[in-house]
Amino acid sequence: MGREAMAVQFTQRKRQIAEQLGIAPETLSRVLRDLRERGLIRGRGRVLDVLDPTGLRDLVGA
Repeated sequence: MGREAMAVQFTQRKRQIAEQLGIAPETLSRVLRDLRERGLIRGRGRVLDVLDPTGLRDLVGA
């Protein structure tokens, strides 16, 4: 991970996270796959590496 990268550890399963977001688990999986393909994140089990926080912020317009 680069200097700006960070890691997020999930305590819940993807199904539970999707439910809290009000989306289908398949939709969450597609979004995560898209973010991986863009080089913004990388998954390692229940740990999500945010490889490019600036790029992620730019994507969501924050």
